[in-house]
Amino acid sequence: MKENGFDKSQHLCSKKRIDTLFAAKTSFVVYPIRVIYHLEPSQADLPAVQLLLSVSKRHFKRAVKRNRVKRQLREAYRNNSSALRRLVAEQSLHLDIAFLWLADELSSSELVNEKICEAITVLTDKINDISVKVEEA
Repeated sequence: MKENGFDKSQHLCSKKRIDTLFAAKTSFVVYPIRVIYHLEPSQADLPAVQLLLSVSKRHFKRAVKRNRVKRQLREAYRNNSSALRRLVAEQSLHLDIAFLWLADELSSSELVNEKICEAITVLTDKINDISVKVEEA
């Protein structure tokens, strides 16, 4: 797989996994994005990280605008996720992530990229904290 790829296997599509992700209730906000995540031990048949993108019809009535925001999120994640995927794979974990768009207005691609980078940084810090607590126990 390419270093900055985002192929179909990395999309979170399973209804069961999505329900588990939203039931976990571990999230944080990097406005205009809410990040919901769920960590578990690695499974052989799944990639290290799977992603779900959601832009609500409540924020953008027109599908064109929702699709634009999803495209911006997907591209920003694709360009900045290699360190996160490497970290999760090294620690033999599986990570499900959902990015939920919270703003009512469109944003520039530069801002979306900056916010995704910030969200990934926070996520890697949280994963490192969890792995340190597990090693101490």
